[in-house]
Amino acid sequence: MKKYINGKVYNTLTAKKCGEYDRGYRSSYEWYHEELYLKKTGEFFLWGEGHAASKYCTYCQNGGSDPGENIFPITYDAAREWAEKHLEPDKYDEIFGEITADSENKIVAISISKSAHEKIKRNAQLNGISVSKYIEQLIENDK
Repeated sequence: MKKYINGKVYNTLTAKKCGEYDRGYRSSYEWYHEELYLKKTGEFFLWGEGHAASKYCTYCQNGGSDPGENIFPITYDAAREWAEKHLEPDKYDEIFGEITADSENKIVAISISKSAHEKIKRNAQLNGISVSKYIEQLIENDK
């Protein structure tokens, strides 16, 4: 699905799918399916579809509703919150970095090439540390 919102394009075919979630049974009128996407710009959005009594329904002129689909841009914090509820910890860490007990940490979103991301993950794994810790060490050791 592709949608323009406030002069920006949101496209499920060009963005990276980060995870998905199903609520209820597909046979239920309240069922919906959501997918979290990350654009190359670092922006997140949700795409969802659902039955006539779900939050993704479309309203009819006669007052009823039909199944529907939609895209909603969401903030980084909202994406993190969604991921905490619906993704496995390893998948969450891959997208947002590992959560630590250190209250001094600040979560930030960056956009890097796929090859750089793979190299960072590989080097962090070889050193037995998280991606966040690896990047932090690179910055601290940069003179």
